[in-house]
Amino acid sequence: MAELALALMGPDGAGKTTLGELLLGAFFDSGRSCLVVDASPDQALSRKFLGEADWANAHATLAHALAVLAQRSDPPGEWVDVLLADAVHPLNDHVDMIRLGDLAPDAPIPAHALEALRYGIGRLAKKAYGSVLIDGGHPAVLEGFAKLPLQAVLVAMPEQLPAVDGAALPETPLHPPAVLVNRAKLEEGLPPAAKAWLNTHERFPLLGKIPDYPSLEARIDGLPVAFRNALTRLDWPETALLFPR
Repeated sequence: MAELALALMGPDGAGKTTLGELLLGAFFDSGRSCLVVDASPDQALSRKFLGEADWANAHATLAHALAVLAQRSDPPGEWVDVLLADAVHPLNDHVDMIRLGDLAPDAPIPAHALEALRYGIGRLAKKAYGSVLIDGGHPAVLEGFAKLPLQAVLVAMPEQLPAVDGAALPETPLHPPAVLVNRAKLEEGLPPAAKAWLNTHERFPLLGKIPDYPSLEARIDGLPVAFRNALTRLDWPETALLFPR
């Protein structure tokens, strides 16, 4: 039963999908069960891991499921399970993926459709998976997983931090948003505006600063280790299982 949904959020180009791909690889290797939700604007993660036919199937998406839910007014039941099952793409025998599809962040969604989505996603996540990994922060996806504790991890480069609206990040008393600074120039330190943002949002734990590696080879070698070390600062039991020392 999934006890926590981990959502990688932040500005475009910050590195969320790259880090999500590292986590996905760890789930593949560990044998741990996971539901991966691609809720990023470009949906690059699902484009990479799904076959072209699956990725192009607009009916096998959360957007399509929400459109159907919006048209129905009967109480949610097993029919919601069947509807969402059509959107689940197995990646192997223990990791599945759901793609958001074509749904604008400000698209109006009826309240009864969101409630039915919460019902179905809650049942799906708790029944079949040990973890949920969300790439992106689309409002409809966050609403859909509202029945699970959500740990948001803000991924941002130093120059992107000052423009982030901290108040818009999902937050619960037990799981305040955490911050992961990517491509930090460690020898120079963070820019003053980035330091000011972190000071203003000091209740958000800083997981770490991933260096701006000097070469692609150095990044390939160093990024997995830096990301693993950052995740150990989260209250997420899966970290020790995914990255055994």
